[in-house]
Amino acid sequence: MSIHASQSRRFVQSIATAGVVALSLTITACGSESPTSVDGASTAAAGSTGSATTGGATGTTTGTGAAGATTAGRCNGTLAAITVDNVFVPRGATCTLAGTQVRGNVQVSIDGAIIANGARISGSVQAEDARSVVIAANTNIVGDVQVKRRATTRIEASTIRGNLHIEETGASVTASDSRVDGDVQVTKASSADLARLAVRGDVHLGENLGARRSDALTVGGNMQIEKNLGGVTLLGNRITQTLECKENIPAPTGSGNVANEKKEQCRAL
Repeated sequence: MSIHASQSRRFVQSIATAGVVALSLTITACGSESPTSVDGASTAAAGSTGSATTGGATGTTTGTGAAGATTAGRCNGTLAAITVDNVFVPRGATCTLAGTQVRGNVQVSIDGAIIANGARISGSVQAEDARSVVIAANTNIVGDVQVKRRATTRIEASTIRGNLHIEETGASVTASDSRVDGDVQVTKASSADLARLAVRGDVHLGENLGARRSDALTVGGNMQIEKNLGGVTLLGNRITQTLECKENIPAPTGSGNVANEKKEQCRAL
């Protein structure tokens, strides 16, 4: 019996010793972390520029200060030429993407504004009840641009590989010198001015309240203009398939439009 008791004591002592060693190793490992690492809550200092890794982003971030701080995922200020996963523009904020590469989507909240200059966005841009959406300076968007209600929208010298849908904005829409690989749809806007767009899909302008103008569009599908108020002007558009205009008050005006077929109010344009 005394032999077994002695062996048991030695076994317990060996376990206790191993636990002390393991605890010592754990404490040493924790204490060895670099004091200069940047965690997911990092923000850019007021008006400063520096190298950071924030929420999956790497590169240079320019911020607006603590009160309206800009991080790689939540933007109220400017994101420079960095790479981020997604961008969220909070309520009432203004976010500028200056050469930023976004792996995912850009989402704009109520009364927010997005300005994309030379950005690369692998997902879509989505704005609902936002204040304004500006896409310019050779911005490239792989997904869709979807703007719903309120926001003034401007697309200029950029590429959208998905669809451009502007719906119920009640504000002005301008799009020029850009390429859209999907469809273009503008409905219930206060005004719409489209010029020199290359659209591979269809173009639909419907139920808009103010003046619409379409100049020198190249459309790979159909172009449909219907139920608009305030007047529509069509000049020098080239439509691969059908140009159809109906139930517009007043009837559309214009000239120099080329289409495989012209229907109803657009027959003589």
